[in-house]
Amino acid sequence: MELSTCELDAQLLERFSALGTRDKEELVNQLKAVVGTDISTDSCRFFLELSDWNIQRAVGAYFDFSFENSPPCFSGMVNHGTIMTPTTPSVNIETFTRPLYDLRVWPSSTSSKGTYEAFKVTVENSGLSQWHEGCYIRSESNPSIAKLADQDPHTGCVMWLPLGPSGRVPLPPAHPGQFVDLLISVNQPPSAILNPSSKNLVGAMSFCSSTGDVFGETLYCTAIPDVVNQIWAYQRGVPDSTAAKLRDTPMDET
Repeated sequence: MELSTCELDAQLLERFSALGTRDKEELVNQLKAVVGTDISTDSCRFFLELSDWNIQRAVGAYFDFSFENSPPCFSGMVNHGTIMTPTTPSVNIETFTRPLYDLRVWPSSTSSKGTYEAFKVTVENSGLSQWHEGCYIRSESNPSIAKLADQDPHTGCVMWLPLGPSGRVPLPPAHPGQFVDLLISVNQPPSAILNPSSKNLVGAMSFCSSTGDVFGETLYCTAIPDVVNQIWAYQRGVPDSTAAKLRDTPMDET
């Protein structure tokens, strides 16, 4: 029997009300219970990792993909499982609203953890146009865009520019729907910041067209202090505590 949208929403809300665990295996099982047992365990883990192990957002991410006309292609990527396609035909409304240039940041195909010089990230061309030669990545110094980057409490300026004030990393050409694995080398934070009381430091990067227009999601990188060796290590994303700051911010302030 086919459920109406209201009936489906009511069922989801009823199931969400019973969810309260942080156990990852249990979250995988709960995601399967909500979206259906056809989804693989690896796919559940993928959507949960993408959503910072928040099951409500994982369900939303799953259904966002399920109602695309064409399923995403994960060729060449490992441990991401199989993304199920919807059994009910649907109209792809996003075709009429998606921008020409767009980009989505994904968990890396291997590990998001990096090294003392670089970090890995997987990005998708989620727009309608190919990324042409001349697109690039740069540091983001605008606090209104780099919302999760650490800021100087006195000046309000972003404390760390991962690619420096004028550095650029070329963005490889990619067709719409194509995934690209990137290894991004970054500059160390100011040496004066590295001391025994140092904490993780978050910086941000933006993706730009050849004309300098910013498009897509903001890419965050965390510098992790190694005080003993007086050096920093880097990884994609932000610490859980930093991400929580944005989740707790009212929508009209983000």
